[in-house]
Amino acid sequence: MNIIILLLLLSSCSSFMTKEDQEVLRNAHKMGLYDKGLEYLKDSKNYQRKESRLLLFLEKGLLEHSKGNYKLSIADFEQARDIYKSLYTSSLSKNAQLLIANDNYDHFFGETYERSLIHFFLALNHILLHQKIDLAKNEKRRHLFAARAEILSWDSFLSEHIGEKKGRSVFKNDLLARVFGGLIHEYVETKEDRQIALQLYKDAENILFKNYNAYQAYNKSYKKFVKNFDKLHQLPIDEVKNNYVSETSFQKELKEFLNYKIRGLSKKVKDNVTIILQRGIIPEKVAKVEYFPLGTMMASSRYDQYNVQSFASRDLQLGYAPYNYPSYSSNYQAGGSLAIKFEVPIIKNVPIQEKISVNILDFHGQSLGEKKMVLISPMGGIAEQALAEGAPARNRRIGLRLGTKYVSAIMAAYATYKGLRKKLGDGLAKMIAVGEFALASKMIQKSEKADIRYWSTLPNDIQIASFHLPPGKYRLRANVREYPDKLKKSFLLGKLEIDDSGKMQLLSFRRFY
Repeated sequence: MNIIILLLLLSSCSSFMTKEDQEVLRNAHKMGLYDKGLEYLKDSKNYQRKESRLLLFLEKGLLEHSKGNYKLSIADFEQARDIYKSLYTSSLSKNAQLLIANDNYDHFFGETYERSLIHFFLALNHILLHQKIDLAKNEKRRHLFAARAEILSWDSFLSEHIGEKKGRSVFKNDLLARVFGGLIHEYVETKEDRQIALQLYKDAENILFKNYNAYQAYNKSYKKFVKNFDKLHQLPIDEVKNNYVSETSFQKELKEFLNYKIRGLSKKVKDNVTIILQRGIIPEKVAKVEYFPLGTMMASSRYDQYNVQSFASRDLQLGYAPYNYPSYSSNYQAGGSLAIKFEVPIIKNVPIQEKISVNILDFHGQSLGEKKMVLISPMGGIAEQALAEGAPARNRRIGLRLGTKYVSAIMAAYATYKGLRKKLGDGLAKMIAVGEFALASKMIQKSEKADIRYWSTLPNDIQIASFHLPPGKYRLRANVREYPDKLKKSFLLGKLEIDDSGKMQLLSFRRFY
């Protein structure tokens, strides 16, 4: 009964993140109800848990950013950055508690792409504050150089993590950091910063080829690229291009944009408008059923393996994995063997099909032409792959942990049955043993839920446009087209006034449609 007591203790204190928790925040963003989202975070037990503090400040920081409270957003994201640094240093995720407890009990550490985006939003907040006309000159300057410093901090963060991901295709270098970093250094306008911007744009081309061909948005052959990623560095570049890369229009447009920015650094007339569009919302993180075979674990029991397995399948009604289901061990197949099922988290990306352009209108509403928006961060694809590539190790770890619990419960029930059948008879002894296992099984299921915590309100993707306009007043509309060139939707982004200073204006929008 010790296993039941332990499981009762674990399940009684369980408070796991739910889909409903995340839906409140996602709807708050979609509907512009930012105060409602902030109030929910304040009252939610799941977000207020100490194990979810990083997630709390990520969600809070993005709500404040979307609301236009950039100073409060900076404070929240700085808190988030301090928390992840503390978690990284202390390696809390390696806590032995996870040998018996669900992942939900561990500290939320986030994926690399989530922690990377903290730096993006910090730099963006500082630039947007720098542009506020009611700030004193020294305050504007402070925010400009704070944005620049954040880009450098972002680079340091990524450098620390590249070594950990060496040889694997998981997210380890952020294209967004290079492109947006180049824009910020251009914004500062010193000779040194223009040189840094030039290098960042060149780095972006390299990262696009070496890493972002792993994403569907950029490479039609992304599955083949990912499957062979660990050997691609040994092959000639031309062989990789010919056999593992089939560029999408998104990749071609991004390469054109990077070349345009590189050429523009040597021109006298510079771009004076940059538009950042945070489009849509990241796909949901949901639970998926997996199986784990118990054969090897049960073979090590002190009881006769055949009788125990027969008891488990016939009397305890334990099921089997689907016949061709792959195992997480090379020693045997899971398919057809006695197995448990459990939940694991997945993200299912929705391929980006639409193209967006900025329609520039003069003061009288006449169109002056369109500028393409270029995809620089396919967040949905990045999130899906980051989770998928950690799946084998995660599923094996969870399966072993649950398998240990289930085998203990099976053995305890079998021992109860053997100990009582002479005294109470076979039928009653079996009934008591089955009841004991049913209670243990219920507690295991209650204490083991997929950890679906993630930054649930991020945009689905981030797109950018950069161009030059003469002094004047303008309106900007976004035109959304489906393949090949069918206008699906058009909506107002905002108004813009250009003076004769030549200074860059950065506009940031979040849109759902």
